[in-house]
Amino acid sequence: MTGSWLGMAIELIVAGLLATTIVYCVLLNKRLTRLRSDERALKQTIGELINVTESAERAIAGLKATVRECDANLGDRIRLAERFTAEMDRQLRAGRDVVERIVQITDAARPSVMAPRPVVAPVAAPPVSIEPVAAAAPKRAEPVRIDPAKLDGFAGAGLAAFRAAAERRPMNATATLQTAQALAERTRQRAAG
Repeated sequence: MTGSWLGMAIELIVAGLLATTIVYCVLLNKRLTRLRSDERALKQTIGELINVTESAERAIAGLKATVRECDANLGDRIRLAERFTAEMDRQLRAGRDVVERIVQITDAARPSVMAPRPVVAPVAAPPVSIEPVAAAAPKRAEPVRIDPAKLDGFAGAGLAAFRAAAERRPMNATATLQTAQALAERTRQRAAG
């Protein structure tokens, strides 16, 4: 009986080990099934990643083309701005020359207008009408006329502004120079802005 109990115990141990093996195989099968589904999800994720990478490469190529185009446009604009700046400098120099000529003309004309009048001692005379005296009074020198149409750009506008200011009040050389400098500064601000 001892032998039959021993055989029975061995068979029970083998049956328990077989049951444990079956349970372990079922658990292993579930893990393998999960791994296969994860593999499919991983393959899908890798496929999406490849698509996104290709899309990013196309976007980078488009950005590079845009940068090249912007660089070319910016270069053209810089060259245009340099030419415009050179033209503005030329016009400012021409405006300064015109203002200097106006100052010289004003200085030359001013002494004749500002010349001291002879002092006449008051004499008791019979009353006289004002009209003959007004006709005999020295007349103001005629201003030199420069045709703004012959000047270009800002110089013509500057001359028109200067002429309008000169007609409102007579000016000396210092005031003329200050007016010309203010005009040149406004022209620079317009060119910069």
